[in-house]
Amino acid sequence: MMYVPRMMLIGSTGRHSGKTLLACELIGKLRGRHRVIAAKVTTVQERNGPCPRGGEGCGVCSDLTDTYCLTEETEPGEAKDTQRLFAAGAETVLWLRVLRDHLAEGASKLIEKTRDAFVLCESNSLRTVVEPGIFLLCRSTKEASIKASAAAVESLADFRVAFNGNAFDNNCLAIDIRQGEWVLPYDAAAVILDQRDAAEQAASLGPHFRQVTVSRGEGTPWGRGLLPQILSGIEASEHALNFVTACDTAAVDLRGLRRLFREAGKGYDAIVPVTPDGVEPLFGIFHKRAIPAFRAGIEERESSVQRLLTRLRTAYVEQT
Repeated sequence: MMYVPRMMLIGSTGRHSGKTLLACELIGKLRGRHRVIAAKVTTVQERNGPCPRGGEGCGVCSDLTDTYCLTEETEPGEAKDTQRLFAAGAETVLWLRVLRDHLAEGASKLIEKTRDAFVLCESNSLRTVVEPGIFLLCRSTKEASIKASAAAVESLADFRVAFNGNAFDNNCLAIDIRQGEWVLPYDAAAVILDQRDAAEQAASLGPHFRQVTVSRGEGTPWGRGLLPQILSGIEASEHALNFVTACDTAAVDLRGLRRLFREAGKGYDAIVPVTPDGVEPLFGIFHKRAIPAFRAGIEERESSVQRLLTRLRTAYVEQT
């Protein structure tokens, strides 16, 4: 799997999901501040096969003479998605048509051509060979079905966006580029356990969360220690989901954070990473549902966060 943090990948569950409109609006927002290249990937099942979008098609994809073809859009307009992206102000717009069995090969060429810029790319299937900075999945509120290419990667979506034909939900137009990274704040709080100076960690986490708090565990009836600090931070948070971390590191591991939040909608009380060194509970997500277990553990003089996790519905997410 190729990790491309400077790419934001926009997929869709079906037609009329607003993905090109969203890409165009983001290009307009970022134009002049960052180099933004737009791309569209069309995966072809076989040469001379049916149009990937259904119907008779235009014949361009079925006429592939090689395993992939990467072309550049040079004309603004409304007839094609690539023309719309070019008209929106993208520095360059690329269209990759690629045989499914050679998707990784075509993706490598696309990444090579866009290496020095931020990339807005439309595709579902590319997510099977590329891990982008953000994978955002769009759906139309007027369409209940989901196409096969979206179903295959739905569990890998970092954010889901609904489009009603006029506007998007999930505040997705807050997407921006900060500190060299694609960002869209999670509807969650970041809770920093303050053992030393937390200012640098707070600055790093700020763009990725709606709220950032520092928990010292002071002024609570729970005493000292990590469990009281975590409990105090979760109780003070304005959000159901809370990312808890110590202030030991200056920068957030954004790739690891994304992997944790992909599990956040599955009803877990806690989501923690597992590294080659073991479980890392101080880089984890805790739901407010975990508060009673924390209170009970503290009253019973429990001191281990890892042992407390056994009282919760916990997801353990392997990190590489």
